[in-house]
Amino acid sequence: MFRDRLTITRAHSPFHPAAGGLGWGLPAAIGLELGCPDRPLVALLGDGGMQYTVSGLWTAARHRVPVTFVVCTNDRYRALEEFADLLHVPTGDYLGIPDIDVLDVARGYSLEVHRADTLEDLTEYLKKGPDATGPRLVEIFQR
Repeated sequence: MFRDRLTITRAHSPFHPAAGGLGWGLPAAIGLELGCPDRPLVALLGDGGMQYTVSGLWTAARHRVPVTFVVCTNDRYRALEEFADLLHVPTGDYLGIPDIDVLDVARGYSLEVHRADTLEDLTEYLKKGPDATGPRLVEIFQR
């Protein structure tokens, strides 16, 4: 589990919806950073969930919100696959999103972008900290 790998040293961290909330993370991260600008913010998103509210990248860029979006790419709506399994709904190709390049999408909204090929690369990129001039997005693969 992801939360087992985090060291939480600050109250009110991390933030997440109680019951999932597809697409919640991207706009929530922007709002949290605007509300608490003294706290650096890293938003962990999936490439599928990002598609629900992708236009939030424009808002982050337009208002120079220094959020770091980390997008885990697996070319599918994994959360929907899990819901389908839970509800015994047949899965199929309709849950795949194989041809979306999240770096190109973010670049189109004028974000700084980076692809992390290793955990060490991701760690170094995150240690640099956000740029005060706006948001950035780093992609990691989960295939």
